[in-house]
Amino acid sequence: MSDDRRPNILIFGLDTTPANHLGCYGYPRPTSPNIDRLARNGVQFADANLTGLPTTPGWTSMLTGVHPLNSGIVIHAEPPQQHALALDIEFLHETLARYGYRTAALEGRGRAFRSPYWMRNWETYLDRGGEATYGGGIPAEHMADILVEWIESGDADNGPFYLFTHWWDPHWPYFPPAPYDRMFYAGDEHNPGNTSLTKFHQHPWWKHRTSGGAGRRDPRQQAHIDLVRDVTDLEFVTALFDGEIAYMDAMIGRVLSSLEERGLAEDTLTVIVADHGESIVDHDMFFNHGDLYQTNVQIPLILHHSAGLPIRRVPDTVEHIDLVPTVLDYLGIETPPCADGMSLMPAIRGQTLEHPPVCMTNNNFGMNRGWRSGRWKLIEHMSAGHLGARPGDLELYDVVSDPYERTNLIATHQGLAEALRGEMQAFVARVLDGRPDPQLTYANHPSAARVPY
Repeated sequence: MSDDRRPNILIFGLDTTPANHLGCYGYPRPTSPNIDRLARNGVQFADANLTGLPTTPGWTSMLTGVHPLNSGIVIHAEPPQQHALALDIEFLHETLARYGYRTAALEGRGRAFRSPYWMRNWETYLDRGGEATYGGGIPAEHMADILVEWIESGDADNGPFYLFTHWWDPHWPYFPPAPYDRMFYAGDEHNPGNTSLTKFHQHPWWKHRTSGGAGRRDPRQQAHIDLVRDVTDLEFVTALFDGEIAYMDAMIGRVLSSLEERGLAEDTLTVIVADHGESIVDHDMFFNHGDLYQTNVQIPLILHHSAGLPIRRVPDTVEHIDLVPTVLDYLGIETPPCADGMSLMPAIRGQTLEHPPVCMTNNNFGMNRGWRSGRWKLIEHMSAGHLGARPGDLELYDVVSDPYERTNLIATHQGLAEALRGEMQAFVARVLDGRPDPQLTYANHPSAARVPY
């Protein structure tokens, strides 16, 4: 692609948005009509997986194409100065700036992107004005206001531009504004005959949320705890989460409409991607994302550019560190040598994609690694953690026949599990190349604190 034909790039980075809660990924509720429209008319990856959990390693690896074990960013570090990223690891915006792109970012959560390495070399960091919410985040409505104002001001006309946006709303606590708070629920959330939340109220996760500082650090967290304390129906909480996604989607629709009205939509490559998903009740993890199960690691990945990309649904298993090499390949720009991901353009063009297995890391409420190879997924626990897991414990799932990972096959497939574990260990050794393992380095960091099971 020649320099004068390169499109604008707009990334909608969604926090806490599992693929299986979006209509285009088969969810029965209409949570995402605007995102679904992009998927219908663009390239949708049916099986995209993250490589690093939670948010900070997720976005860092995604927007550099570098695996967390290679970058060393594997946790939320506080203060940010504890995080360091080698200067030879280049972000997408740094690469694009060298090719004439104007770069701008608007992030809905302060802490995740306040590390010095993240702030470097942006041309414009858009004002985060508006009402602050949990964790320094701002509501989707204010995000849309800022972005529409930027588009309509004419700043977006002097392109090409690269704009990264991070949308915080689906993250717990769930407080969608009206009418989204009741969009998917018409029952009585306090019905004494409904006991679907009883298990949650007896769960160690609830005790952790209510007895420690997690609910007291932020008024909105505490308000959500107070709200759920007397609710009996789990479906009500799920509806709140879906309402958050629908609210965010509606505001994304405002931004897309502004691009269309300005005549910029056809010249813009639009990307929908998430840092991780969410467990509402899966594996008894309530309202959080502290595990490597599918509802947390399988994320939406959609690319739309009507002037250059086909309409295609790609079934291959891919990972989010593939995004940067794919975008740069599409633009005809060489991928920096630091990147570990691979270009997905062959799959987008309809060719066979031979993607290697995916190695996933998690240092959130326990430390574990995952290895996804075809239909099989292995999880190795490296510390005490969720549901009484002990260091060295293994879980094995056939995610094709058992997408919700309800049946751990470790007892009947020990040989397969050990073979997959050997593959994962070989991958880790190759990536680290003699360097210290960052997951082990940060194992006792407060940000990797574990739920007391």
